[in-house]
Amino acid sequence: RSKEQAELSGDLTQLRSITDKLQDLEERAEQLDKTRSKNIAAINYINVRNRKTNIKEKEFAIIREAEERRLHTDTDWFTRRKSTPVLVTKSIDGVSFLDKLKQREDEATTKRQQQWDSIRAEKEQKEAANSDRNSSSVILAALIGDSMLQNVVAA
Repeated sequence: RSKEQAELSGDLTQLRSITDKLQDLEERAEQLDKTRSKNIAAINYINVRNRKTNIKEKEFAIIREAEERRLHTDTDWFTRRKSTPVLVTKSIDGVSFLDKLKQREDEATTKRQQQWDSIRAEKEQKEAANSDRNSSSVILAALIGDSMLQNVVAA
């Protein structure tokens, strides 16, 4: 407005001063805009960097979780298992499913019994060897006549 009035009145000095003031204000506005945009650019850079970091962390967490699920699938008793139903009366290769299950159970029982028998036999052999050593030590001590050795061996 002032500029228009100065142009209409023909006052050149006032017109120059108003024009100079307008240029100063425009320069100041540009400087303020640059500082604002510089701050915004820095904030945008930080935001982009944080987003990338978050995405990488999420991907790593997803991979880690999938790996843990893969390793610990047998420990969860309450999760439904993927299986196909089998008719119990249906025969496979001329043998019914129930007969096959019973055969597997019998084989497992036989195997366990054999393991227990072998453990029991080893234990009896060790006990027999220890008793033979003790009896031979008692006889040796009796032959020597050492009463103190007899007491130690007997204990």
